[in-house]
Amino acid sequence: MRTNYFFKSAVMVTALVSVTTVFAQTGPKTVNFTELPTPVTGEKAFQETSSAAAAWGDYNNDGYLDLLVTGAYWKAIEVDEVTGDTIRNIDESGNALLPYYPRGENEPTRIQGNWIRSTKLYKNNGNGTFDVVEHAFPHLDQGGIAWLDYNNDGNLDVFIAGADQNGNLYSGLWENSGAAGGYTFTDAFPADFEYFRLGGYTNSSRVVAAADYNNDGWVDIAVQGWSGSDRITYLYKNNAGIYFSKVENPVDGDKEFIGMTGGSLTWGDYDNDGYLDLLAYGYLSINGDIRASSWDLTTFYDLRPGCDDGTCISGAGILYVNNGDGTFKTPTANNITFDRDGEGRITAAHLTAGTIFPYGEDGDASFADYNNDGRLDIYGTGYAWWEGIGWSIGVYENTQDGSYTRHNQDDLGLVGTQSDYHSWGDVNNDGQIDVAVTRTYPTSAVFLNTGNSSFERFNLGFGENKDQLEVRAGAITLVDFDNDNDLDLYINGRLWSERCEDCDNYGDVDDQARLFRNELDVLEGIPTNAAPSKPTNLQATPTADADGVTFSWNVASDDLTPALALVYNLYVKQGDLIYSVLPADLTTGRLKVNESLAPIAATTYTFFGLEGEYEWGVQAIDNAKNASAFEKVGGSSIAAVNLNSVRIHTAAKSVEVKAEAGLTGTVSVYNVQGAQVYDKAGEINGTTIALPVGIYLVKVVSAEGIATSKAIVK
Repeated sequence: MRTNYFFKSAVMVTALVSVTTVFAQTGPKTVNFTELPTPVTGEKAFQETSSAAAAWGDYNNDGYLDLLVTGAYWKAIEVDEVTGDTIRNIDESGNALLPYYPRGENEPTRIQGNWIRSTKLYKNNGNGTFDVVEHAFPHLDQGGIAWLDYNNDGNLDVFIAGADQNGNLYSGLWENSGAAGGYTFTDAFPADFEYFRLGGYTNSSRVVAAADYNNDGWVDIAVQGWSGSDRITYLYKNNAGIYFSKVENPVDGDKEFIGMTGGSLTWGDYDNDGYLDLLAYGYLSINGDIRASSWDLTTFYDLRPGCDDGTCISGAGILYVNNGDGTFKTPTANNITFDRDGEGRITAAHLTAGTIFPYGEDGDASFADYNNDGRLDIYGTGYAWWEGIGWSIGVYENTQDGSYTRHNQDDLGLVGTQSDYHSWGDVNNDGQIDVAVTRTYPTSAVFLNTGNSSFERFNLGFGENKDQLEVRAGAITLVDFDNDNDLDLYINGRLWSERCEDCDNYGDVDDQARLFRNELDVLEGIPTNAAPSKPTNLQATPTADADGVTFSWNVASDDLTPALALVYNLYVKQGDLIYSVLPADLTTGRLKVNESLAPIAATTYTFFGLEGEYEWGVQAIDNAKNASAFEKVGGSSIAAVNLNSVRIHTAAKSVEVKAEAGLTGTVSVYNVQGAQVYDKAGEINGTTIALPVGIYLVKVVSAEGIATSKAIVK
C-alpha cells in the first residue's frame, strides 16, 4: 500500500509562472511525498529504531545509494501458551537475553522485554525496493555513521560507532573488499580509534565527520561523544591509507579540541580559503573539559549568566578555523552584541569577531548556504541559557567579512526544537535550499526556503491531521534514492511520548522508519531539475614550493541553482588510486555519498603531496545534490623523484636514504601520531636516521619532486 501526502504552504503563490531562469521563479511552494511503507523485499518495512543513526552511500558501485542504519528497537517478552513460561528474546547476534523490567521488578504489571541493538545494511535495488544484506558489523545504538573511501580504491568504506548489546562502547573503520570480495566489510584497524557513544539516548547522531582537512588526498575522521570517562572531540589523520593517527594539540599546536557531547560535528569551508573548518556543537563542562593549562576559561563565561566561577555545565557552538598548516585557530567569543525590540526582547545577535556561539546544548548544527550568496551559513538548534530563552534555533548568516549575524527563529519562519536532526536540500526545484527537521512540534517538518530570508512550513506525518511524526532520537535525510533528480526523504526515531497516546519511554514504544518518495513531476508548475553544466577552463598550477598543485576552473551554471550557490567535487587519478573530495562515479558523475562529506565551496583547490603523472577532473553540484558529469584533463604531471633511484632502507633501529647520485633537498620523518620526529635539509643522500621501533612515514623533497615511503623499524 502507498500513502500519498500532498503538502501546501499556508501562504501560496496564486499564479503559477512558467519561467526559464531560476531568478524569475516564484513558486509554487509545494512538495508531494508518497510514502513507501514496505520497501524491503518481501513486503517488509525498514526496521524501526530509536537512538538511531542513518547514512546513505553506494557501497556496491551500482549507481544507487544504499542505507546503513544503527539503533535499538523494543521487543516485549512472549509467553509460552502451554507452559506459561516466558520466552527469552534473542538479540541480533543470536544470544538469549535476560528479561528487562522497565519500571523495576516491583511493578510486575509493566511490560517486560528488551531493547535489541541493531545494525542493518539495506541494498538499493534501483526499483524502489531494498534487500537486507548480511554483514559482520557490530549491532549498535547511540552512535554515528560516515561513509568514506579511506584507501582511495574507489570503494566506499564506513566508520561506525556506538554502544553494543551489553553497553560496551565501540568505534571502528570497516574496509570494503570491492567487487572481487563481493563488497563485504572487515574491521581495518581494530581498537585504533577511541571507543565512544552519544552523550544521551536522544542526542543528534551527527558525531562522525569525515573529510580531507589537510588537502593531502586522504580523507580524515573527526569524532565527538562520550568515551566512558570523558567528553571527547578527536581528529584522526589518515596517513596515506596505511594507518590513522590521533592529531595531538590541533588548535594552534598547543591545545586540544574541547571535549563535547550532546551535539554534532560537521566540516565546511566557511571562509572559502580552500581549507575545511570544523563546527562543533554540544555540552561542555567549563571546569572539566576546558583545560586551564591551555585555554582561557573566561572565554566561555559569557555563554551562561552566572557561570563565571568555572563550575557549571554549559553548551556552545565552536568554529575551529583551519590555518592551512594542519592546525586550527584558537576560537574566541569576543564582541557578542544584541539587537532588541521595544520590549527589550533580543531580535538578533552579532558575533563581530568571535567563533564561539552562545548555545548548542542537546542540539544539531550544520553548514548551509541558505541565501545562495556563495558563503556557508550556520544553522544550529538546541537549548539556550542566556536571556531566559529555552528551546532556540538560530541561523547565523555569514556576512563575508569573517563575522556572523544571528537571526531569530520567528524572523525566518522556523521553530524551536531540541534533541533533533536536520538535513538540507532543494526539495521543490526552485533553486533554494530547504531544510527538513525532526521534532518540530506538533510533528517533523520540511521548511521550504522562499528565497527572501524566510521559510514556509510543511508538516510531515500520518493520521487525519498529519501530526504524528514528531520523532526524536533518530535521523532525517533528504536523499535522491531513486535517481530521478529530486530529493526524497527518510526519517527514523521514536515518536515523542507526549504525542503518542500508547507510548512510554520503556514499554509500548512507537519507533519509526519511513521513506517518502518525492513526486514533483505530477505537479503543475514544478520544473524538472537538470544537472549543472560541467565546469570549464580547467587549470593546474604547481605551488611555489613544488609541494602541491592548485587546481582551478570557471564557475559552472545550472537551470535552477544560482551559479554562486553551486559547489564542486574534484578527483585526481593515478593508476588504481582515486583521490577525491567526494566519492563519485568517474564515468557518470553520480555521487556515491549523500551528505557525510564536505564539497568544495570555491573554484580553486590545492592538493599537496601530488607527484608523477595524473588525470584529474571537476564536477558541479546543485542545491538538490544533483551532480554534473566530470570535465576531465588527462596526462598532467608534476615532477617526482625517481623511486628507482631513491630508496629508503631499514636497518636495526634506523632508516637510511640512498640515491644513485648526490641528492639535495629535505628528508622528514613522521610517527604514527602524525608528529614530525626528524627533519634535515641539504645533502641527504646516505643520511642514516636513528629511530625507536615503530612505523614511520619518510618524505623526501628535492628539486626533482617528492617521494614518500612507509618504513617499519624493528
